[in-house]
Amino acid sequence: MSEPDLWPERVRRVPGVDGFAHVKKYSVEETFDTASDLDMTGVLIPMNQMTLLMGEDLSYSMLKIIGITALNSVNPAFKVPLTISQILDDCLDDRLTGSLRALRLHAGILDYLCSLSIYLNTDLAKFQTKPAKSKAKTVHKYLLSLGRETPTLNSLGKHFGVTPNQLNKEFIAEYGESIFSFLTNHRLEQARHALELGSQSIKGISHAIGYAHVNNFIAAFRRKFGRPPGAFRSNYKTGSSS
Repeated sequence: MSEPDLWPERVRRVPGVDGFAHVKKYSVEETFDTASDLDMTGVLIPMNQMTLLMGEDLSYSMLKIIGITALNSVNPAFKVPLTISQILDDCLDDRLTGSLRALRLHAGILDYLCSLSIYLNTDLAKFQTKPAKSKAKTVHKYLLSLGRETPTLNSLGKHFGVTPNQLNKEFIAEYGESIFSFLTNHRLEQARHALELGSQSIKGISHAIGYAHVNNFIAAFRRKFGRPPGAFRSNYKTGSSS
């Protein structure tokens, strides 16, 4: 796609800002800032394939609005609504492999091109696009309704129709911690409450909140509350009676 020296020396991913280039060749060497974790999705589309998919008029219109009609031109920071920018990220579905993964990628690229073309060539570009509704609150409610079952991130993604990575990102943005961290902390709080109010055995409590091995529960409880569940119960009863 591009001559390497046409692109900025370092590129950081910014949500809602996509980079575009209209060039003959492109090298990713020295392009990305590796001082932090990379989170970047790139697509290379030959012009002949782009015009075959979109037609010459629509393809030229897109390049003109972005400002890259001339060969070897680059726009590294073009603002795009988050709902469109995230399409390419969402099509990287780790649950799929082989032909299905390739099909999902192709569908995502077409969806991105179509959504971007509609946005650029209509009055929609004058308004702030409404962001996609986060499923974080729905997931939070679902997690609170679970018994001892511990779902995987992949199973949650499949259940709610969102890629596991995107679902976890939305949850962290809403609640400040990952899905797994929230579920662990919530269940340990349930265990603490059970130790305070009842005489249920420690093994029974660990099983009730989803731990297959009581030793794992004891270790997790100690990390969170600074003492093992047996000592916590003893101290609590002593404090209550004094």
